[in-house]
Amino acid sequence: MKHLNRMRNERGSTSYIVIFILLGSILISFVFFDLFTTFSGKRISQTGADAVAIAAATEMKRAYEPHLAEKIDDEIEDLLDEIEEYMEEEEASWDEAMSEFYVPNELEQRLLNSSAELEIEVPVDYFDDVFDDAGLTAIICEGIYNQQSRIDEVTRYYAGQNRVEDDFSMQFPVDGEAKVIINTKHPVSFITVGDGEFSSESSRTVTSEAAANVVLPVEMEFIPMSCST
Repeated sequence: MKHLNRMRNERGSTSYIVIFILLGSILISFVFFDLFTTFSGKRISQTGADAVAIAAATEMKRAYEPHLAEKIDDEIEDLLDEIEEYMEEEEASWDEAMSEFYVPNELEQRLLNSSAELEIEVPVDYFDDVFDDAGLTAIICEGIYNQQSRIDEVTRYYAGQNRVEDDFSMQFPVDGEAKVIINTKHPVSFITVGDGEFSSESSRTVTSEAAANVVLPVEMEFIPMSCST
């Protein structure tokens, strides 16, 4: 009888041990699941931030390019007016005017044909009093700020495509460079801690930051003091 009771006690103790092991295993699995959720959320947030930053930088380039092209066209038209005025006053030929104004061949072709292709470096070098580093910086920033609503729309689209919350932040320029920085948030939920236990919505979000350079039209120094809203 004593032997039978001892066996029952041992089986009871073993059952408790098994239950504790199972409960511990479940708890550990929950903890690992929450760790994986955090890691996965961070990866999603970082991937989203990278995508949004690249999209923003690309859209900024698209925003300033037509604005810069318009400024170049204005300078070319003014130059053509000056050349025609010179030819009339001095009774000079076209070739003499080209020589007088030191017009390079590529720019001359554009003066003769408004649809002729022209590498951007040519007018930038020729009109260097207008398109110096400070002038180019001002034109670039003006073009970007004029299209800010479109840039915001594009970045919000890519944020949505990459599961990033809409309240991400965007900064341009950054540290005196033609660079855009995106800060994003991604909400996560945990098994071990209920959503109601967090003091605020931001307490259960993972954040990420990504930066992307805005490609400049030519090799130049970006002058942040010339970049005003």
